[in-house]
Amino acid sequence: MTREQWAEALLNAGGWPVTKLAVTDIICWQNQENTEAKFNPLATTEPMPGSTMFNDLGNGQGVQNYTSAEQGLEATVKTLNNGYYPGILDALVAGGSGDFGLTVSQTQWGTGYFTVTGQSTKALTSPTDTGAVPSSTPPDVTKYPGLTNVKGVYIVTWKDNLLSFEAGGTTGDMVLNWDNESVNTAKKYGPSSKAYLQWVNSTLPDLYGKQGGLTPSGGGEGNLTGLTLSTLTLKDLYIIIAVVLVGVLAVILIARAIKPAAQAVAPLAALAV
Repeated sequence: MTREQWAEALLNAGGWPVTKLAVTDIICWQNQENTEAKFNPLATTEPMPGSTMFNDLGNGQGVQNYTSAEQGLEATVKTLNNGYYPGILDALVAGGSGDFGLTVSQTQWGTGYFTVTGQSTKALTSPTDTGAVPSSTPPDVTKYPGLTNVKGVYIVTWKDNLLSFEAGGTTGDMVLNWDNESVNTAKKYGPSSKAYLQWVNSTLPDLYGKQGGLTPSGGGEGNLTGLTLSTLTLKDLYIIIAVVLVGVLAVILIARAIKPAAQAVAPLAALAV
């Protein structure tokens, strides 16, 4: 892997937004470490099955040589999530940071200060199309049909509409996966945290499309296009039909009840004449 490819792979492995800025951050971090440890460009010391020490830092610890790129990525993600690097995680969840070198240098990782310079050469996906840090302002749920806030956690509640009730499948799985990830991310950082809100804002465009929920179908270019997030479902249609039928039946019964009474009144009216 090139350093750029490894940076993108790390972001994907950790479930963090793959933005130009985040990739550039990690490339610069690799450049600062500049280690020859195998499959370990950030020089982590996390032991893995079959790994060996590249150097000895004392107390039986040292930068590891890993057996494969996959193992190196797994070890790096595991290290980042061990509880000692919340600042780095916040920056990655946010899609990168211009002060990333300072953030890393202030942790126990051991990397010295470095500046973030240059741009990645590959046209990578960015939640904001610019690599800018996603907003930490709570999203406007009115712009995203079906998006609700349950005790601070954002969930997409949806039902297939009358015209696309067979859509289900992939769309349903996609929404379910987003909901699960939203719950897990909220647990990890806290539902009111800056990191969680930045994650929500960075992933909603991919879920709904760049137009958000501004169109009736729930997003002009997004994965939910064509699926109206509506409460009117096929089941609702059956209920409506049933109510109408009950109403019609009631009218018929009332009419039948009135007819004998009218027939009984008619002779009395004739005698009166």
